[in-house]
Amino acid sequence: MLCGALSARAISIAGLNVAVIVGYTLIDGEGARASLNPAGYVIAMMAITGALLLPVVMVWLGPGSARALLARWRIGLVGGAMVSLSYGIALWAMTKAPIGMVAALRETSVLFATIIAACVLREKFGLQRWISTGLILAGLAAIRMG
Repeated sequence: MLCGALSARAISIAGLNVAVIVGYTLIDGEGARASLNPAGYVIAMMAITGALLLPVVMVWLGPGSARALLARWRIGLVGGAMVSLSYGIALWAMTKAPIGMVAALRETSVLFATIIAACVLREKFGLQRWISTGLILAGLAAIRMG
């Protein structure tokens, strides 16, 4: 075990996740810039993602999945609109400011998740969360100052 309760496998998976996020962030930022139309880029990416992901979900969930998805189409539509708006705002911002800065600010959503976890879900807010929150805030300050 490394870092207390974290195993080497968990750290490797987290590192792989970081690499994927960095990769798609750079690709999307450059794609939105190259397209000269962030809204069109977002619509195209959502359509392509949906077309590729839907068959996988249908196979994964098996028979009856189409009925289950259709029964909840309103929730799916609202959720999809929210994801598209969030993604679109981030990509638009990447056409106006440095991609790295926008990406760093976007990842501060972890702070909101932490607040929700502590206040709404009543999760423990121990030393590790205080340290992590402080590091995120220090990073924001560094971005602001420089």
